[in-house]
Amino acid sequence: MANALACTPTERGPGGGVVAEGNRSCHPGLDRRWLAALLVLGVATRIAWVVWVHPPQAHVRSDMAAYVSQARDIATMGEVAAHRLPGFRPFGMGWLLGAVLSVFGATDLKAAGLVQAVVAGLAPALAAMLGVRTLRSARLAIGTGAAVLLWFPGLSLSGYFLSEPWYTTLLLASSLLLVRAMQGAARALAGAVIGGLLAGLAFWVRPEVAGLLGLAAVVAALGWRTLAAQAWLRALAFSIPLVVAMGGGLVRHHDVTGRWGAVADTGALNLTMGRCHLIRLETYRTSDLKRIADDGGKRQGWWIDLPGFRQLRERRGSTHILGYKPSLGDWRISYVGTIDDPDAMRALRMRCLESDGLGEQVRKTI
Repeated sequence: MANALACTPTERGPGGGVVAEGNRSCHPGLDRRWLAALLVLGVATRIAWVVWVHPPQAHVRSDMAAYVSQARDIATMGEVAAHRLPGFRPFGMGWLLGAVLSVFGATDLKAAGLVQAVVAGLAPALAAMLGVRTLRSARLAIGTGAAVLLWFPGLSLSGYFLSEPWYTTLLLASSLLLVRAMQGAARALAGAVIGGLLAGLAFWVRPEVAGLLGLAAVVAALGWRTLAAQAWLRALAFSIPLVVAMGGGLVRHHDVTGRWGAVADTGALNLTMGRCHLIRLETYRTSDLKRIADDGGKRQGWWIDLPGFRQLRERRGSTHILGYKPSLGDWRISYVGTIDDPDAMRALRMRCLESDGLGEQVRKTI
């Protein structure tokens, strides 16, 4: 960590930025014209995408519809209606979108799309700012920002009401503030606190950020001998709001579900789909509704599709080493209950484990 954060006091980038003498925050300069270009191009391309190419308000279905419904509940009632399973998905995206709709109106999805475009458009500039502090070369930092600018999934996903655009920008911003703080930049302590808050918000949007933050903690622990007392204070300032936010997510999930141990129930669902190699999982509130759907009639329940497994089935036969092979012999499973029930998911995983055996489950994991 010490090597990654240090730099020589005489280093300068092609933009000739000022270098702080004798300060751990020294880094190669980044010409502000490049930064401005990345910022303008990032925001402009995302706005153009959501206005003329792929307006998110024209694609409100599946996960997008769930987030929009949650956001409208929050904008109008201050909470998510119980029938929308408020503990099923990570709640951060619904709250962020709900905050936008509370300002512009619960039906103004066009304005919400523009706000999301601006948020997504910040990513290239943030990536360059982070790169110039870690890569020791302003050219590499500019290249990193350009890669984020041109990365098509980043552009494409700005045209959906999904968590990815928000998560990407929050993660880049919090990482930048953490690096700045650890390098001793001006107002480092305040920056660390703000970075921790943004990291906590990123956790609310996509809880898997905990894995990345855990790796950062491991890196800090391995380099603890090289960190000064002030650096540990900044790390603590970053960690406290983050830990509070993570704890708040656990409490919130318990409040809406009565269960401890998670911030969203999608984790259990995703694990079940992977363990059992399911293309579709359907749940129905009554046996009659299930029977109608099983007989090919109208589906009146909850269901999740995994297109990746569908494509795998089309490309690889069951005899292939990486082929698609559903544990229970069918690509589709349905049951009476709710799709956010971790006990039902656990029981289904156990059935798949018993059917497959350990060796086949290892293959599925690979």
